[in-house]
Amino acid sequence: TADTAARMLHGYGPSDVRVAEIRLADLDDLLRLVVSLPTAERKRLHGLPESRADIFPAGLVIVDEIARHAQASSFFVCEADLLVGYLRERLRG
Repeated sequence: TADTAARMLHGYGPSDVRVAEIRLADLDDLLRLVVSLPTAERKRLHGLPESRADIFPAGLVIVDEIARHAQASSFFVCEADLLVGYLRERLRG
């Protein structure tokens, strides 16, 4: 969901997200947009896979709530997962 939001907010293609910052204000704007549209219209939004158009708003709500709970004004989306981050930190010492 966060990857998809980054693609939609930054205009990236399907494999372009390496690292992207998402501001909570932008996430809120995107959430308002997608919940205001019927699924058929969501399917036409750039960056949103048609197969996820029905569930994407719920995923955005979850991401938004996590960010709010963490009191974050923004967060980063990265193609690397937690294991990669852990290994990088371990290798740095």
